[in-house]
Amino acid sequence: MLPSLTVAENLRLGAAYRSDKTDLSRDYERVFEYFPVLKGKMSQRASLLSGREQQMLSLSRALLAAPRLLMVDEMSLGLASQLTRQLLDVVADLPRSGTGVLCVEQNTKLVLKKADYAYVLETGRVSHKGTGSSLSSDESIVHSYLGQE
Repeated sequence: MLPSLTVAENLRLGAAYRSDKTDLSRDYERVFEYFPVLKGKMSQRASLLSGREQQMLSLSRALLAAPRLLMVDEMSLGLASQLTRQLLDVVADLPRSGTGVLCVEQNTKLVLKKADYAYVLETGRVSHKGTGSSLSSDESIVHSYLGQE
């Protein structure tokens, strides 16, 4: 998100280098379905948005680029759990439309609920891997990463 630009300019920038612009209007509508608050703030400078709205704008701008792979790093950092869940719901929906997602996240409990497949790293090495549901029920994962006995 570029703070000196308006919401509309940020979104246009996200779509600027798309190779295929045929579905651009559909993608704008999808972004506004995910985050309706942005539609009413198109002329507002991004720096004046709340932190929550700035995160929505950043993700929307990325989606308008129509990536084949979206890489998300620590999406929950500094966010209220409700917004984190909303953003994660959007990200978890992307593979249905053909966009792969690589999500790096320390909020293991939340991410494993949505992940098709996950890797757990310990000191830079893969210590566990599998479906999100299998890892969230693995006793060693539950004890070490989910904070449950």
